[in-house]
Amino acid sequence: MRKSVLLTLLSFCYCIGIGIFNTALAFNTPPYNMTHQPTHTIGLKPIPSDAYQLAASIFLPDAAESKFSGYKLDGDYNQKGNCSDKNSLYTTKNCTYPKAVVAASQCPFLAGYYTDCVCLPKFKITSCNDPYMLDGDSCDGKYEKCVCKPSVSMYYPNDYCTKYCEGKCVAKSCSPDSDETGCQYGTGYTSDGCGGSRIYCKACVPSSDETGCSYGTYSCSDGCGGTRTCCSAKPADPCEGVSCGSNASCSGGSCYCNSGYEGDPKSGCTKTYVDPCSGVSCGTNAYCSNGSCYCNTGYDGNPKTECTKTETCTADSCSGYSLSSCPSNGQCSSCTVTNADCSTGDTKYKLTGCDSGYELSGGSCVKKETCTANSCSGYSLSSCPTGASCSSCTIKNSDCSNGATKYSKTGCQSGYHASGSSCV
Repeated sequence: MRKSVLLTLLSFCYCIGIGIFNTALAFNTPPYNMTHQPTHTIGLKPIPSDAYQLAASIFLPDAAESKFSGYKLDGDYNQKGNCSDKNSLYTTKNCTYPKAVVAASQCPFLAGYYTDCVCLPKFKITSCNDPYMLDGDSCDGKYEKCVCKPSVSMYYPNDYCTKYCEGKCVAKSCSPDSDETGCQYGTGYTSDGCGGSRIYCKACVPSSDETGCSYGTYSCSDGCGGTRTCCSAKPADPCEGVSCGSNASCSGGSCYCNSGYEGDPKSGCTKTYVDPCSGVSCGTNAYCSNGSCYCNTGYDGNPKTECTKTETCTADSCSGYSLSSCPSNGQCSSCTVTNADCSTGDTKYKLTGCDSGYELSGGSCVKKETCTANSCSGYSLSSCPTGASCSSCTIKNSDCSNGATKYSKTGCQSGYHASGSSCV
């Protein structure tokens, strides 16, 4: 009995302490700042009155007692909103901008834990009245403000504004300028500033710059007040009209002796090369090269006096090379027969193919089937007209060789228009 009275008294005192603690929490509401901060806490609501029964049922029991009179599960404030499971709760670390924890959902006996994490109050706009549009950060599909659309410019005299926003034009209707006529260099199309196009007079378009100039380029008039690149004319030949002597040639307007010759290039140059074997006498079966004597192939000894045969050759019949000459229009490989005395005999041939336009028939090359001349139907132009785009066709002659090339005009290049078979 004394224990029960003591426990009841302790419970009462503790309950009063918890009430004072929670009252302090209610007045200690975190300030709300609308600017971007790392963390936010929204609102603070009074703690339910039945929460004050906590101490009677939660903090007083000991191991020998399982329940006390007056215990109510609904009064266990830490059980409300799953405050008992930290993994399902929010803190200022896992609930960040543009969301914030709700102060009223704070778990009273788990400091720093909350059950609610919601968008900040300023994120409340889901749509804007035309011509305003949503702008800035968003939270769960809601925005904090509406702003005007970008302004548009008036390009043409017939433009007029169809919609204003805060004093500036954000939408317009426009009519392009009237079609231009009498254009010296033709007409073209350009934007009318409203998603369409209008006609305008083209400026002078000079010929394209010339490339592949053999003698250089220079800047010339484009006929429109500007310049373009032109090919330089062929320069005068400095050797034109210059006469040089024999074994001499002109370069840069002057005469020079040809290689291996010397003397006066205007009157004539003489050979300066002297054969090193000139005046050299070699022995039998020997020959001179670069001033020295050597024995012929198959011979040895003293080349200045006499060279004798070193061995007897076996006649080479050139097996497979049976033709005495290469057939007309044929392609052959050759083999020179070596006689028994190592001297050179006849040359034999073997047919390996035929010239273009011929084919092998037995041991001869005969002309292939005669081609039918290709008239290139529809290709009547002998050359592609200036400023035109053409396709070409090369006529085949009756002997299958290439004949003349004909052209068919397919269109005109930029800046030209068709006029009959020409582009002007």
